[in-house]
Amino acid sequence: MEVYRKVFAISEKDVTQLADNETVNANSYKDYDLEVPLGKTGIAITLKATYDSSATQGAKIELYYSQDGLNWDTDTDTTYDMPFSAGETKQKTFVTQAVTPYIRIRVKNLDSSKAMTISLWVTSI
Repeated sequence: MEVYRKVFAISEKDVTQLADNETVNANSYKDYDLEVPLGKTGIAITLKATYDSSATQGAKIELYYSQDGLNWDTDTDTTYDMPFSAGETKQKTFVTQAVTPYIRIRVKNLDSSKAMTISLWVTSI
């Protein structure tokens, strides 16, 4: 399984693009670590996923939390399922509370044989 991670500090007022047409291989995931701006209470996560025409499963977002940006939850209760249709592009925005100063967004490709392409944005609220 390929593991990929990027670290970002999101701006206080602007939308921050974390991924722009990046590939997530089959049965794999990419992590994007955020530092939530001081005084912000939540984030809006927008994921655009383009699925292969032969794909049989879509994508899932999992959120992990950290107090210090180093020690992360090992399990999560916060997950979001993306809409799925083979060969199509789907986009959806999810809103969540910023319960800790750091949030890891994990974008998982649930398909066992086909890669997908993603773009990802975050807005602090």
